[in-house]
Amino acid sequence: MAVQLNYGALLSTQEIESRYRGAEQEFARVQKNYSGVFGRFKMHLSESDKRTLGDLVGVLLLLSTQPVVQDGASKVANACTVGTLNMRILDYASRFRNSGVDKIRREVSA
Repeated sequence: MAVQLNYGALLSTQEIESRYRGAEQEFARVQKNYSGVFGRFKMHLSESDKRTLGDLVGVLLLLSTQPVVQDGASKVANACTVGTLNMRILDYASRFRNSGVDKIRREVSA
């Protein structure tokens, strides 16, 4: 489970990278629960996995406000990588009926 952070707290580069890697690992763990022969056909996330994904989004949003991330001082957790992981989590959650995340699809007219 992701550990929530306090808004306004400045984190060191090491702490940010550690939190980012932890978020990646937790996301991979959740994805593993829904992969494989039987996992692919699951249409609902478990309550604990929904909570985990929500916590991860919260942690990543907080990390994105850190000066170290915004300045690009960390090669592991910069604004691009943090934002990309956040979007991957939201995109993944949108595949499940009970996640509360919907993808907006735009029709392109010819």
